[in-house]
Amino acid sequence: MIGGIFPILIKQILSTSTFDKEPPKVQCEGFDLRIYRWTQAMIFAIEEINNDPALLPNISLGYRILNSCASSTNTLRAALTLASGAEEASATSHCPPAISALIAESGSSQSIAVAGILGPFHMPIISYSSTCACLSDRTKYPTFFRTIPSDYYLAKALAALVKHFGWQWIGAIQSDNDYGRNGILAFKEEVEKFGVCVAFVASVLRTYTRDTFLEVVEITAFGVTFALCISCVLGKTIVVVTAFKATFPGNKIAGKFGHAQQRVIICSCTLIQVVICVLWLTLNPPYPHTLFTYSNRMIVLECKTGSEFAFYAVMGNIGILAIICLILAFMARKLPDNFNEAKLITFSLLIFCAVWITFIPAYISSPGKFTVAVEIFAILSSAFGLLICIFAPKCYIILLKPEKNTKKHVMGKTIS
Repeated sequence: MIGGIFPILIKQILSTSTFDKEPPKVQCEGFDLRIYRWTQAMIFAIEEINNDPALLPNISLGYRILNSCASSTNTLRAALTLASGAEEASATSHCPPAISALIAESGSSQSIAVAGILGPFHMPIISYSSTCACLSDRTKYPTFFRTIPSDYYLAKALAALVKHFGWQWIGAIQSDNDYGRNGILAFKEEVEKFGVCVAFVASVLRTYTRDTFLEVVEITAFGVTFALCISCVLGKTIVVVTAFKATFPGNKIAGKFGHAQQRVIICSCTLIQVVICVLWLTLNPPYPHTLFTYSNRMIVLECKTGSEFAFYAVMGNIGILAIICLILAFMARKLPDNFNEAKLITFSLLIFCAVWITFIPAYISSPGKFTVAVEIFAILSSAFGLLICIFAPKCYIILLKPEKNTKKHVMGKTIS
């Protein structure tokens, strides 16, 4: 009998015990398709061994797989359940026999707990994902093996990278568990050999799974990046308007608008978006939601926004910046033809606003993977709209009409 422990469901539903009745059974949620494929690989390998008489003649392997919910406590409970067996049971008993080996676990913290408990009983433990270098200590974990390299080699590779670029002061971020703490410790030991100082080490409580982390990064990067882009266009628009109005007598404010003011506008507008995203991720972050309704043969993960208000705040901030920029560019539409920067910005922002106005209802009504397709289309079309409308005419002048690429032509002056 081979035991297996996998975090197929990746989050434990916490419950409060009142101690006046039997505690409820552990319940988990959050189906992880990647981990489920690992369980299928274990089952497939055992079946292949059983079907090949040359490997284990006259011996058939059995298996029993339990879920750990990615929790050290549940992993220990599952390991003890698998290893305990029923010695007093008769030959006709339906109780499963004790296991001969254990395939566990994905997290280093869980593997440390299991190897520490079952190691003294000479139980072979094979991990498929735990990379902590501490698990290579044969005095503590004599029966632990793994099919993945140790973090020791990753630490040496990262240290070699630091040496290659000649960095002297660096910061590091670790997850607040055995994997993160031991990994950073090994990394610090390696870089200190090259005289590198680790300026600071920040610990982050790891509460997100891989899929959740990717959803969060995707939405945050989208919101902050577009806010930065529109802020840059807004700064450019203000430069165009103020530069033209600076030619009017008595206009002192327009003449004082320079690069420092542009940076202030760009940084402040982007900072507002960053603050909104930080509050969103802290209070009610997005999360992947498993759907089984759209296809009986597929499991679809869609991104739930978590806080609808925060989602529309992110979109609304981008929209407000775009509308302000569009209004300013529209006000400067009557600039001379040679000085047509505002017209180009106006056309580009018209395309941008049109795309994102149609994006919101399409995004909300699109199911599952189609939301990603809608989002990618909106990002690409609006980005290319901005780039083509603003930079295509400039490239035309530079490449095909170089005689117009002069300050005199832009200012409307001719050579007598």
